[in-house]
Amino acid sequence: MAAAIVTVLCEMDRAMIKHPKWPIDNVKRAAIVAEESGEIIREANRIDEGVGSLDVLKNECIQTAAMCFRMLNALAEDRAEMAAKYGPYGGDH
Repeated sequence: MAAAIVTVLCEMDRAMIKHPKWPIDNVKRAAIVAEESGEIIREANRIDEGVGSLDVLKNECIQTAAMCFRMLNALAEDRAEMAAKYGPYGGDH
């Protein structure tokens, strides 16, 4: 499990270098995660049809997890920014 997390974090670093700009809009962030998860579904379907690859499926899982981690980091930054502006509970409903 630890090796998988390290792999995901390495993929996140690679993605951040390749695509340094990350949306500030949460819908756009979630759309990136959804797009990656759609690639998991596509490859799983290809495997069930006998033409896919477990290695490709694994890679899609890694990429999706990396985007989830990237979104989580952005949300943590958003929370810190909100707290600085409005206090520790600013923005929570």
